[in-house]
Amino acid sequence: MSQILAWQSLRFGPITVRRKGQFESREHLTRSEYEQYRSAETWGRVEPILSSSLTDLVQPTIFFKLPGTQRDYVLLLAFLQRISLPLEIVFPTKTEFNKFPFPELPNFEYFDALYDKYYPVLYPMDSEKQLQKAKKRIPLLRTVVCLWFAGYALKEGLEGNHIITSSVLAKASKIAKYHRSSLTLLGKMLAKETDSLIENKPVIPCDEAERSLWIAAGIYPTQTPFEESLYTFAFSYLRQRVNDSITDDYYDDEGNLLFRYGKKTISINYWKAIVKYIRYFAIKCRSKGLTDISENSISEVYTEIFGQMKGQEDKTFFRVALRHWLRWLIRTTNASYNIERIMPRPRRVMSKDHGRVFSMSKAYILVQTLMNDQTPLINENILMDFRHRRACLLMLSTAARPHEIVNLLQNALFIDSQDNS
Repeated sequence: MSQILAWQSLRFGPITVRRKGQFESREHLTRSEYEQYRSAETWGRVEPILSSSLTDLVQPTIFFKLPGTQRDYVLLLAFLQRISLPLEIVFPTKTEFNKFPFPELPNFEYFDALYDKYYPVLYPMDSEKQLQKAKKRIPLLRTVVCLWFAGYALKEGLEGNHIITSSVLAKASKIAKYHRSSLTLLGKMLAKETDSLIENKPVIPCDEAERSLWIAAGIYPTQTPFEESLYTFAFSYLRQRVNDSITDDYYDDEGNLLFRYGKKTISINYWKAIVKYIRYFAIKCRSKGLTDISENSISEVYTEIFGQMKGQEDKTFFRVALRHWLRWLIRTTNASYNIERIMPRPRRVMSKDHGRVFSMSKAYILVQTLMNDQTPLINENILMDFRHRRACLLMLSTAARPHEIVNLLQNALFIDSQDNS
């Protein structure tokens, strides 16, 4: 029995799960069958839909319009496998676990055993943490419950109308985005079982998958020094940094070690993101027939690709990827490429804020207002407005601090070259 849920199995009678093929037709529950699972007081609210066919009740347009008690009755039918609800219904529907005796079904007994068997494999760092194990079971159990309401058992012989397959999990992942991680974990566990219908697809290493894309694009095997440099950077230098730190040595012209710089590790997702844009760059270089590495050739291809990109995220990652490659190229070939000339940093178009309130645009407006003698915002007949305006003008003209201005004495005034005080 599950360690998470307070299953209330004692209040239920014997469970009769009717599998597909056992009866010529599936029928509604009788009153005596219904009262094994629900209170007799709610039977009167269920009776109006007994005249409806089971085929009609599984239609989303009808199901979601039913009152709560009648909807619960339809879920009870699905629990007993009298009907199979569409995936479009079961995943958005919230289920109260304690209203159904799930632990008494072979499908959920098998799930408990499956989870206990593969939890240490899926979460090796938390294998001894029982609280974490119980918490992570809940979303996975919700997914199994949804699939059961849809008529899918985890394997053959567990009294379900259908058996879960890889195509079912793929279809469910497209419909239920909040269950995708649980569906993935469930697929991994079932794929390890010999009697499961889930296909155990071989995992292709990330670098092999990326290399196949280079082959398909026609840029590997490499044909020019340009392509060789990009390939070596992506699959040799940068790939080494995935989950493993490396060091870069810097030497002077005579070969003496100047200093050693440690490079931190990068994630596999970061590697794939960087290498994707390196591949774009290599494809464009091949199409333009570039062979020699020079500032002009790099800048030409960079400018063309950058101008074709629309999303800011794509532009940022492309710029970062090329900068990584150029820094590595300068360090390994002792070349003198000017990165800022090849790919200049973007200029800010909007005003840059300084602090919480003030910005350059607001400062410009303030200065224009202070310089305008006719501004209606300042009434110089009011003594404090008169003083404040001149204090601000003095700070702007002399770059003095506020406390230096307010503490000025009258004899501190002097005449400048234009006879102004």
